[in-house]
This record gives sequence, C-alpha cells and structure tokens, in this order.
Amino acid sequence: MLPKAVITPYDVDGQVEGLRITGLEEVKHLEELGLRNGDVIRAVNGHRLTSKQKASQAVVNIELLRDNKIRTLSFRLS
Repeated sequence: MLPKAVITPYDVDGQVEGLRITGLEEVKHLEELGLRNGDVIRAVNGHRLTSKQKASQAVVNIELLRDNKIRTLSFRLS
C-alpha cells in the first residue's frame, strides 16, 4: 500500500514511539484516507509499531460490500 513512502523510526528520548511516513506525494489517494507527510503511525490494528520490521508484518484488513458481496482487502504497510 505504501511502496513509495519513506518509513523511518520516530523516537522520543531513545524510545521508538512509532514510524514516521514521508514521501506521500508519490502515493496517490492517501490524502483521501487522511494520511499526511510527516504523520507518525503509532499502532495498526491495535498493535504498537516499534520497528520497521513490525510495520512490514502489519496487515490492514478492509471489509467492503461490492455488488452485494462482502469482500476483504488486505494491505501490508511496506
């Protein structure tokens, strides 16, 4: 979902508090989802992100209704 975004650790007093996302101008439609350059993602699906490894394991699941059928879309953050 974010292949062109740059994801870097965001730390406070030496502790990783999340992952900062930049380069979103290269990713279409993310602004419509509410993401902005410089945002820090602290958790996904209730799980804290404390490393890029955790972000690569994080999966966002979206359930939608299309043509009267329920579909699930899954996206990895990296």
